[in-house]
Order: sequence, then C-alpha cells, then structure tokens
Amino acid sequence: MARERIYDWPGGTLLVVSVVDLGGVLWEEPRGEWEAVPLGEGLALRQPLLYHLRDPEEKELAELEIGVVGGRAGCTAIRARGEALTGALLRSLPLGRIVREALRGETVRVTREAEGQVVGELYPDFPEGMLGFGDLRTELDDELETVAKPKHKRARRELTGDFLQEVAEVYRAAHARGHSTQRAIMDRFGPASPASARRWVWHARDRGFLGDAPRERVAGEVAKPIQPKEPERRSRP
Repeated sequence: MARERIYDWPGGTLLVVSVVDLGGVLWEEPRGEWEAVPLGEGLALRQPLLYHLRDPEEKELAELEIGVVGGRAGCTAIRARGEALTGALLRSLPLGRIVREALRGETVRVTREAEGQVVGELYPDFPEGMLGFGDLRTELDDELETVAKPKHKRARRELTGDFLQEVAEVYRAAHARGHSTQRAIMDRFGPASPASARRWVWHARDRGFLGDAPRERVAGEVAKPIQPKEPERRSRP
C-alpha cells in the first residue's frame, strides 16, 4: 500500500508493520501497536527502550534507558544491577555504540496512508550480500547514524514561504535535468542531511509549493500547485 512519509507526528500509539524490500517488491507483516516518541526527522523510537549491559560472562551489570532528548537518541538513565557502578566503569562505557545498537529494530519511519492512517514502517535486517534486498534498511541505518551522533548547535532553518518556494524551484530544475533532486537541495541549502532535504520537500508539497509525487518514492509532481498555503498560526492563550 502506498504511503507518504510525514514529519509532524507528535508521538503516542503507532501501528507498526514490518516491511522488506525484495528488489522493488515490498512484503509487509503487521507488528502490532507501539508506544513511541518522535526521533530526528520523520522517525519514531519505541518506548520504553532498555539496554542490558553484561560482562564477558553474561552477568548483567546495568540497565540503560534509551530515550530522545532534543530530537536525538541518547542514554537517559543508568541503573545498577547487583553491584554498584564504579566511576571507572561509567567512564569506559561506549555510549555511542550502545545507543546505535539499541536503536536497531526499535526505530521506524513514520508514514501515512491515503486514508489518513499513520503507520510506522519497520525495516528488518537482511542477509549480507543479497543483491536488491533490504535497501530500505540501509537507508534507515544512514538516518540512525545522524540521530545517534551528539547534536551540534546549529540554528534550525525556518520554513518560510520564500524558502519553500526556492526548494520547489531547485527540485523542479534538478528533476527536469534528470539529476538527483535530493542532492540538488542539499548542495543548494547545505550543509544539510538527506533527511532534512526530504523534510523540506514534504513541507513544500504539503503547503502547495510542489504538487503531489506521481507515486511513492518516485520524484516529480503530478501537477503544479495552484495556491500555496501558509501554515496555520495559533495565538498564544
């Protein structure tokens, strides 16, 4: 079933399906409902998420809670199991690697079906060396590398009408030349991640600066927009 990625999901209960890309043919399996929180741009992380730290003899040393702070994944709590945790042990913990491991299998892309149902797409691991299998998993891993890195302070770009109009123009020009629309947007407005470029295109479509895509994961637009719309503005109480 065709779905579009969305970037404004607020969190809560999410219907999850496992999706495998078999060389362009998508196979799906229902995985039930998750409680999840937004992560990065267009992703969601299952909650609660716990990581059990063990020694070489498989004795549990600590339980780490993995959550989201400022849009990034990180360790939000550490609880000792059995013996007290020493300062030396805490300093030696490879938290970056632990967080990345914890995210695998617990992070989904947030999408919406034509009927309005919000669905989290979970991409399982795939057999190594199997051509054309699991491209979606590889793309997700690239996004997880970004959200698991320490966040550097950088002003978030304001999605004004002028900016989204420019995004639409760069997108159309690249598509007309047969170039990568995502790369063109990253080059024009960078430094920017692929996830940021996709989010800007989504907002450009949502607000009428770009027409709808011909179909899922296909570049282009079915028709040029007629009347761009400005985002709803709510007054403070």
